[in-house]
Amino acid sequence: QLEALTKVQGALQQQLYQPQNSEVIERSVFLNKLLLRKGISWTRIFADLEKVLPNKVRIIQVRPAITTSNDVYLEMDVASQSSEPVIDMLMRLEGSEQFGATHVATWLPPSQTEPMYRYRINVNYAQKF
Repeated sequence: QLEALTKVQGALQQQLYQPQNSEVIERSVFLNKLLLRKGISWTRIFADLEKVLPNKVRIIQVRPAITTSNDVYLEMDVASQSSEPVIDMLMRLEGSEQFGATHVATWLPPSQTEPMYRYRINVNYAQKF
C-alpha cells in the first residue's frame, strides 16, 4: 500500500510542478499567506501588548509577520525618553506567556529632530493558527 501511495504521490507532484501550473501554485501560495495574515487579531495583539507595556514607552508601529511554521512574530518600533523603560519592556515581553524571545534590531539615540530613543524590536508572539 505504501509503495502504491508513493507512486500516486509522485505522479501528482510531477503534474503539479509542470511549467504550465507554476502560475496557479504561486497564486495559491500568495492567497494562503494573505488569508493567514488576515487571521491575525489586532485587538488581541494590542490587548496583550497593553499588559506588558510600561507607561513611559510609546509604540510607534507594529508589523505582524508569519513564519513558515505558522508562528507569529511582531516587528515593533517603540520610543521612550530613556532606555530604562524599554529594557523593562523587553524583560516583561520575555517573561510573559503571550510573548517570547526578543531581539533589538536597531536603536537610535535622541537627535535634534527626534527627542526620544527609538528602538526596533522583534518578538515572538503566541498567537497561532
